[in-house]
Amino acid sequence: MSSNPQKSLIKFQESFFKRLFDNFHGVVLFLCGSGLVLFGAYHAYHHFIVLRNKVLYESHLLHRKIINSQKKYHNLMLFNVLKRQSIEDPNNSLAFEVILIDKLKSKPSLHENSIKKADPFLPPFEEGQFISELSPTHNLLFNKFALVKSHVLITTKAPEAQKRLNFLDFIAMTKTMKALDGFAFFNCGENSGYSVQHKHIQAIPNKSGIYSVFELIKEKIKEKALISNGEDGSFLLKEFRFRHIIRVMESHNNEENIEKIAEVLLKNYLKALETLENEEEKKSYNAIFTEDWILIVLREKENALGGISLNSMGFSGIILVKEQKELDKIVELGNPMKLLEEVSMK
Repeated sequence: MSSNPQKSLIKFQESFFKRLFDNFHGVVLFLCGSGLVLFGAYHAYHHFIVLRNKVLYESHLLHRKIINSQKKYHNLMLFNVLKRQSIEDPNNSLAFEVILIDKLKSKPSLHENSIKKADPFLPPFEEGQFISELSPTHNLLFNKFALVKSHVLITTKAPEAQKRLNFLDFIAMTKTMKALDGFAFFNCGENSGYSVQHKHIQAIPNKSGIYSVFELIKEKIKEKALISNGEDGSFLLKEFRFRHIIRVMESHNNEENIEKIAEVLLKNYLKALETLENEEEKKSYNAIFTEDWILIVLREKENALGGISLNSMGFSGIILVKEQKELDKIVELGNPMKLLEEVSMK
């Protein structure tokens, strides 16, 4: 009885391999045909979808270049998180991430860079820092003091002051945001928290759920719960009790014209400055850009609580500190929103 199953299995194997051998050419043709179909499908997608969509194709290439180049930048000082603490504003549900990170102390200030009289955004660059030319006027560099991987700098090739953004800046910014699927921010003026007086915009991948203010604005836009600031299409966030403006735009995720996206961003940026009565940029400000909205906040001073430097990232819902005592001060304060209120114009 026990040998019957074994005999049946042997018989099945003999039958299977005989049929396989008898139909060998058919099997080979089937496999080759399947391979050709898959190969053709891939190239059809690549040709008709990717290559026909110039924005998608160029974004893909730039993204790949950023990822590949990152491995070669040995001087990258990617901040390591030593401690992270979530603190909620007691007046609303907005939670801030206060993060203690290493190496932040080693980041030179604007004053220290001015003394050195060195411009790190002009060649020769540190080995591996340069990623690519974005245009005849702009380069893409790695931020040496990176908050996250793929934290990059959009810099002008020629020295320019850290002042008003123009159309060419927005073209370079849009290309980078597309490649990273991210957001950009700009620190303008001596009280805005920048450390290099050479025009540069920073861009970071926008990982959903990390930046609490972004999530709040997204939710308010969806629910149409932003506060209207009159008839010019500007809005306010009730949670921000300081001078700011939000401009909302239709999503351009599928837009195939970088110039058109840049034009819309520029128009809304200038309108925001006008609404804040800061066209001449006499007041420092922080600006955060996504393809769907712009946030601009006017600044009164750079530091809160006697020494905690804040730039645009503070208004995303993330506050970075370099020492345990700074973290302790914020915990004792019990409300990180007060830091933003202290450094912003009322």
